[in-house]
Amino acid sequence: MTHEADAQQLSAIRQGDRTQLADLLRQHQGRLYSLCLRILANPEDAADATQNAMVRIIQNLEQFEGRSRLSTWMSRIAINEGLSLLRRRKARPALRLTHHDDHNNPLALADSREPEPSRRIEEQERSREIALALEELEEHFRVVLVLRDIQAMSYEQIAETTGLAIGTVKSRLFRGRLALRQILDDREATPRRQNPEGSRG
Repeated sequence: MTHEADAQQLSAIRQGDRTQLADLLRQHQGRLYSLCLRILANPEDAADATQNAMVRIIQNLEQFEGRSRLSTWMSRIAINEGLSLLRRRKARPALRLTHHDDHNNPLALADSREPEPSRRIEEQERSREIALALEELEEHFRVVLVLRDIQAMSYEQIAETTGLAIGTVKSRLFRGRLALRQILDDREATPRRQNPEGSRG
């Protein structure tokens, strides 16, 4: 859908056209669900996150200013809802990532094969730490990290989704990974700073 079509549909919705609102949600529901599913790796959680995203979209349509594509704005809401639910979940499966194009990528977990029980617990904890760290990232970094390293989008697809230049996508991805690594390192170091005496009591 073009920017002009977006504007026409949004104008009709703002004038109270419930049919256009239903059409908008129906057009994007499947795509938003797929996005949440890739983040959460659980169909029920993905459905909950999608429903929450739909509610937020309805509530905030009046505030949409048209600075990006409507679909991009909706995707960002779905991503944030998925990450929020990921953080709240008590037991998380390991994030299954498909891109390992940077050895310094903190999101690149080592192995996609089914781990041993002890390894599974470690990966669940690692996934939890990553989810918490992602929440601390600035949104413009968090979005490209999720789209690239979790959603497995190409640079071109991310540029299309976000409306950014490919060079900007790559720059934000690089800087976002560095920022995420710093957050993870700080979180790991915090207990040691709080208890420098270790186990000596």
